[in-house]
Amino acid sequence: MPQGTPKKISKQVTTKLANGMFGGNFKIVQWEEEVTIAAAAYTDSSANFPAYCLPLSCTARVKTAIAGGSTATVFNVGISGNTNKFTPTTTVGVAAGSTGGGLAADHTLVGSSAIAVRLTPDQTPATGKVILHGVYMLAVAPTSSVKK
Repeated sequence: MPQGTPKKISKQVTTKLANGMFGGNFKIVQWEEEVTIAAAAYTDSSANFPAYCLPLSCTARVKTAIAGGSTATVFNVGISGNTNKFTPTTTVGVAAGSTGGGLAADHTLVGSSAIAVRLTPDQTPATGKVILHGVYMLAVAPTSSVKK
């Protein structure tokens, strides 16, 4: 699995929306990551959507133009098996400052394994950097049999 060189640029931020009296909770989590594009057909992030979460969105901003190789002109933001999950009706340009992505095209739960964000260019590039911002919802089971 081609993977760029990831660099976390901000910590994961969690907002609990509801807390149950036995310790269960419902939360929205967001993360950001700077990804160096690999000279490959696609690049996967190291930050991911964890097992059994509901991915809401993933947006991208090109920090350093995606260039070289077979010079890509656009790329999609998605996951393995659905490479345009977050860019269902458009693509993201490769020039520095280009932005795109957004709400998930479908609201399908992540299965039993965490899944990375996949950046898929239309051609195999050589260099570039993209900043990703992902958001997901997660329900956490009760942690105690005693009311808190």
